[in-house]
Amino acid sequence: MSIDLEYILIPSAISVIGAFQLTRFALRVGGARRRLKINYPKMTGNAEFERYVRAQQNSLEFFAIFLVALWTCSLYFHPIMGGLLGLYYIFGRRSYFNGYIKAVEDRVPGFIMTIKALQLMLVFTIVGFVAVGLKKHQGFDLFQYGRNLAEPHLKKYNADFILKL
Repeated sequence: MSIDLEYILIPSAISVIGAFQLTRFALRVGGARRRLKINYPKMTGNAEFERYVRAQQNSLEFFAIFLVALWTCSLYFHPIMGGLLGLYYIFGRRSYFNGYIKAVEDRVPGFIMTIKALQLMLVFTIVGFVAVGLKKHQGFDLFQYGRNLAEPHLKKYNADFILKL
């Protein structure tokens, strides 16, 4: 099986946006270091700087999980779903970072967004795994079955363009 580059364009773009976001976070930590006059290699002693560092470090720790969830969701379920959830994750991570640098408790709304995005990506990945397994071993196409169920309802509301995605 080969994959067209057009099919993976969305998760590829989301991955690059995520990498740019991490770069931006690193630059903000460097800016905070200069502004607060924290000499290298010191990482502790100033509560504000420590929040910057923790926000960036946590974002780095979650990035590997994010990429796995994004790509498996995009490949096994659908790249648009993976991309939308990936964007939601990135916005959540931005909210997390900006909240954390203000106050530790302000990180929570962004953290919840990122966890929900990851959970949904993993749920859609599992659905995709099941669909692939059913098709390979039972000859049952779960996605086609879902399209057949949805088609009359989508046509009723002039939303049948969704079936072409």
